[in-house]
Amino acid sequence: MEARGDVPPSLARFDALVRSDGPPPSFEEYSARMGAALCPWRQTCYFDARARRRLTSVANARFEKIAADLGVSIPASFWRFLAKRGAHGSEVREVVLGMEATVPLRLKYYLVFRGPAASTVEALRVALGAPELPATLHMGSVCILGLDFHPCGLHDFKVYVRLDSRRLPHVIENFADFRALAVGCRYLVFQHCVVSRRRQVYFHANSPAVLEDHLALDPRAEGARGSLADTLARMNRRLEGRDAGVLRPWIASFVYRQGALEATPANIYFHLGRG
Repeated sequence: MEARGDVPPSLARFDALVRSDGPPPSFEEYSARMGAALCPWRQTCYFDARARRRLTSVANARFEKIAADLGVSIPASFWRFLAKRGAHGSEVREVVLGMEATVPLRLKYYLVFRGPAASTVEALRVALGAPELPATLHMGSVCILGLDFHPCGLHDFKVYVRLDSRRLPHVIENFADFRALAVGCRYLVFQHCVVSRRRQVYFHANSPAVLEDHLALDPRAEGARGSLADTLARMNRRLEGRDAGVLRPWIASFVYRQGALEATPANIYFHLGRG
């Protein structure tokens, strides 16, 4: 985090607390929200519950501490869920804590699954009083559940499902515009936000060069891309000599609206020291 420069105080505080008192996160990710106004102040920390089961308790304790410190109101029903059922099931692969330093700030608690998770998702939905999930959502393919909180409580309830690559041309009207990008990806994920009703498709690339090439071809993203490139260049210069590698893009999301994907990515996710 110290490599970023001009970090918002709330994000610096999150960074300090998310790695305090014990083992550090298993993996870290940085991302930027694109669009008319670039928002690069987003951090995500993964705790590998499959490799070390105690990391689930570590992550939960840190989330509670972070929420209290940053003044984010987490519904009591969420804490009751963790106390009664928790995120210790065999279906949970990783517990993920994240922060977006917007105004108001958004604190994130995500579960990454490795097995059937429909019952866990539904139990949390009921506990938090989120709207019902659409019947068209294939719950057997759920791979991530995302909970976004702001200072007043639940901001959004997000369900992510793996997409069947064979169906993509039939469900995305302008898939031809993204075919080359999809070919260079390990898999694609569909996100449905139950509260905001926002929908996106996430492209998980085989290598950062796949996304770098795709982004370079999009003139509509030139303004935000230039600002993001400057930010990344500053961060990577600060990382020089630390044997940590550089930040490069591995995931991009595109808003899905009225059966088609928007041309310019909504979010880009960067990993350190890979590729």
